[in-house]
Amino acid sequence: MQPIPYIPDNAPFTPEQRSWLNGLFAGLFSVSPASAPATASLKIAVLYASQSGTAEGLARKVTKELKAKGHIASLISLEGYTPAALAAERYAVIIASTYGEGEAPEAVRPFYEQLCLEHFPRYGDLSYSVLALGDSNYEQFCKFGVDLDQKLAALGGVRLCDRIDCDLDLNKPFARWKNTLLTRLT
Repeated sequence: MQPIPYIPDNAPFTPEQRSWLNGLFAGLFSVSPASAPATASLKIAVLYASQSGTAEGLARKVTKELKAKGHIASLISLEGYTPAALAAERYAVIIASTYGEGEAPEAVRPFYEQLCLEHFPRYGDLSYSVLALGDSNYEQFCKFGVDLDQKLAALGGVRLCDRIDCDLDLNKPFARWKNTLLTRLT
């Protein structure tokens, strides 16, 4: 390591000038590494459709991790949310549970019914990902999440990563989906 040059005390400068020049040299000759470029933070809507609270809990985990990565993440229930609000989003992460015989949770049905209207706008600017939750003991396993994913794609949305369908033991599929999603957002 090379020493940083400095202006000696007997140089023909005032103490203030010497101090300023020494500070300049210290900055010019410092060996501190350049800081890594910051990744751009994205505004991401983390949406959930939950009947029993599982989807909401997973959505909270995703939101927390997105914020830790420097993104601006908002946790929002699909209950009371509108397809027009979704159309205004650039990035959306959706965790959707299936209830009963393949249906959306009761409170979320109005959102999905509005989304399925023929005259609804295209989602060409939306990048999204769906994690579908269900129970394989039912014939219509993860049907709401599957239908939601297919409808968004049909309306022009672009998948950030493939949908993953989770059964009751969801820890490993959730972790795989989340890691893929976080990688794609970087």
